[in-house]
Amino acid sequence: CGVDYFYVGKTEFINNYCFYIMRTDGTSTDISFTKSIVNPSKRSRVIDACRTAIQPEIDKFKEGIIFGKDKCPITGHILIPSNTHIDHYDLTFNELFNKWASGERDIDGLHDLVCETKDNEFRTYFTNEYLIEDFVNFHNMNTHLRAVTKEANLSILRRK
Repeated sequence: CGVDYFYVGKTEFINNYCFYIMRTDGTSTDISFTKSIVNPSKRSRVIDACRTAIQPEIDKFKEGIIFGKDKCPITGHILIPSNTHIDHYDLTFNELFNKWASGERDIDGLHDLVCETKDNEFRTYFTNEYLIEDFVNFHNMNTHLRAVTKEANLSILRRK
């Protein structure tokens, strides 16, 4: 219908912003600057769907953290909501995904079960409940979660 203007707005994710297009009919949609330049691969979309599948597990794990008392096992710093990330150990998330996706699964087939991108939809997810359950079960049987500081997750653990 046409573009009226562009703007920056908050997303459904805490402290995240993105670009939006306001259409001439009064509707808007989000746009990704990076995805406009480099279209995500099938593999990266499947990985995003896997991350979405385990988000309830991560949310449940976060509920058990005693902020202001629990400490990061890497840095020893007290965990507070603004400095806490949830980390996978034993297997990193990427190692876990590679193990799950190898063998009988192929990326093209998995990608066929990833949602179509829609206006104002920020999540990438599987459209098949069995596949969601399969990945969540595999995740829970093969890796563990731990609460670490943002510093530990984004720098210290990346060097290992």
